Amino acid sequence: MALGRMGGMEALLDSLREVVERARVTVRDGLGEGGIRGSADGELLDVMVLAGELGRLQDALLIESTGEVARRSESPDRDTRLTTRMGCHDVSELVQRLTRLAPGSASRLQRAAKAVRVDESILGEPLPPVLPAMREALVDGEVGLDGLLAVAGPLAGLGDRVGRELVLTADAVLAAEARGEGPDAAPPACADLLRVQAQVWASALDQDGAEPRETTQLRMRFVRLGRARADGLVPVEGLLLPEVAAQWQRINDAVCSPRIDPDAPVQFRPTHDYHPAVPTETRTRTQQQHDALATALFVAASSELLPTIGGAAPTLVISARADDVTAGTGWAQVEGCDEPVGIAAALHAGCAGVVLRC
Repeated sequence: MALGRMGGMEALLDSLREVVERARVTVRDGLGEGGIRGSADGELLDVMVLAGELGRLQDALLIESTGEVARRSESPDRDTRLTTRMGCHDVSELVQRLTRLAPGSASRLQRAAKAVRVDESILGEPLPPVLPAMREALVDGEVGLDGLLAVAGPLAGLGDRVGRELVLTADAVLAAEARGEGPDAAPPACADLLRVQAQVWASALDQDGAEPRETTQLRMRFVRLGRARADGLVPVEGLLLPEVAAQWQRINDAVCSPRIDPDAPVQFRPTHDYHPAVPTETRTRTQQQHDALATALFVAASSELLPTIGGAAPTLVISARADDVTAGTGWAQVEGCDEPVGIAAALHAGCAGVVLRC
């Protein structure tokens, strides 16, 4: 089945050039004076609906094109691959150059293409895609990149543990949900709802239960601290088990949530209720989560529940000159870290822990 249902590649390119130029003019007019900013509520919502449909059709073209680029770059002979002939290391690099997308977006296009790509047999006959019903919904503009990945992830994870007919049944039902033609007559499902439904289908169809997936998760879990960068910050990389991530999120929610106690020293207040005597929160959400992790680590270290090091609790030692501490400027040294830190770290440790003068 040809994606565009058009007479040839030349006609497709001509139509796309015309659509792009018309879209360029439309967007320029829509973002100008008297456009979206001057629209009524109903008109604004209609614009978003139509823009979403246009985006899904664009996703269909990008996904199909990415799949074809990947197919033409799979030759055992490296010199004949499309990526090599275009001077690119791999499919992701070529997609990034052509579309100006980030690496993560290019990777998502590749994953989506695997789920709906039409391959060929040894005899040159077309083979059905992994998710044929979702492909049809993609071609018709009923589902976009996010929705397709929301379904493809859970269903593709079933592997060979589930019969092909069962996967096709789930594919058909989820595609109907994306079109708004599901058995419950609900409106078209958004990507997040499709993900939830796909996970339910995957859990119901997988007769082996969660054990194979848990084994993979346990094998792949890791947390790694990198080397300190030039600015002194230490990068963190890792993959968390779902329950560990959920626990960390609960800690973040507890530590970072606004306090409702009127006597609390720090709390969120409406702008009109601002009072200079009440400190305002200046940290971003991600900065708050960093500080929540620091709080959790400090509480854990002081809980006396962790294993000891040489009979002592895992205590963090920060050393600094007394004169620097008094002046509030200078550098401090953290035990086990080669990178010096600001004197503020020593002051904070002194407030929360014990100060020893040497």
